[in-house]
Amino acid sequence: MQFPVMCSGYVQVKTADAYSTEPAGIWDYQGPFTLEMIVTPYEVNGNPITDNEESQKTLPRDTAGLTYLSDSDRHDVEMCLFHNTNLTLSLKNTTEHSHFQPAEYSIKAEVRIGSTTVTLESPTVFESEIVDTSYSNPQTYVFQDHLPVGVETAATVVSVDEAAGHVVIDDGSTLYSKAKYYTSTGLLIGRSHGLSLAPGNDTLTFLSADRTGNFPANSTKLYRAIDRDVLYTETAHHVALSYGNKNIYLFYNGRLVAVGDHTENAEFQLAASDIFIGKKGASGTTTTQFMGEIHEMAFYKEQRRSFRDISSVTPPYRTSLLYYDFEEATL
Repeated sequence: MQFPVMCSGYVQVKTADAYSTEPAGIWDYQGPFTLEMIVTPYEVNGNPITDNEESQKTLPRDTAGLTYLSDSDRHDVEMCLFHNTNLTLSLKNTTEHSHFQPAEYSIKAEVRIGSTTVTLESPTVFESEIVDTSYSNPQTYVFQDHLPVGVETAATVVSVDEAAGHVVIDDGSTLYSKAKYYTSTGLLIGRSHGLSLAPGNDTLTFLSADRTGNFPANSTKLYRAIDRDVLYTETAHHVALSYGNKNIYLFYNGRLVAVGDHTENAEFQLAASDIFIGKKGASGTTTTQFMGEIHEMAFYKEQRRSFRDISSVTPPYRTSLLYYDFEEATL
């Protein structure tokens, strides 16, 4: 099942559809559970690489794309995979800017028991890849461990105020907010605060947390972070959330990526509210809309600590509470 870029689609499982004279299935169950999904997320930053600007799996950077999600809103995106009042599983965009930087995602879970919600987030697991075009003109690139990390800009350093963390530059090109900048030796100077500096002498303020104490000399060339691209839009990924005995586990492709504890002693139970797949409730905003493909999902009443098969969801049917196979053929 595909949720195209700039869509507002979702699947809704209504509590009203449960039989009123019978146990309400997934809503009636109390205890440990596992939520397992096979998904392919799309890219929400708007990839600036020319060859991929028209990709149907990338949010466009043109007027239509910016109307749907502004440049700043893209970094607040938490694409919702599964939502109930008591349980949410999302992919959170962890990037700070979209200039030469496609979206990257962590896995985020919110588990509510009683009146207490515990949030658990993994490190970034859906990562972008370096576009290595340095072979065509290697002298314009800066390398670390034999990999290109920066490409030369037209900007040069005019003067440095080390105490304030200001670098005055003669800028022949545009610099972008929070984009990383290096020297030719690969030294990370910091990240720009400026949104878009016009050519001329401008003050470039770097974040103090990024400064190493070594500032560039006058006339030093500046290198911006290298172009990056994504491969995660071209394959399926296994994502899982498992809960039991107050322990919350997050898995990516069968690998445990985050562990947390709930503070409540009561058993988990879904709220008597509708379940949404692909959006955080019917009134969810565009920043919670899932854009991508959901291939399979299962919710079942046992806690999994490992997964033998990450290419497909194979739920234990005896304990399954909700299962969807959205594919007509095997991936």
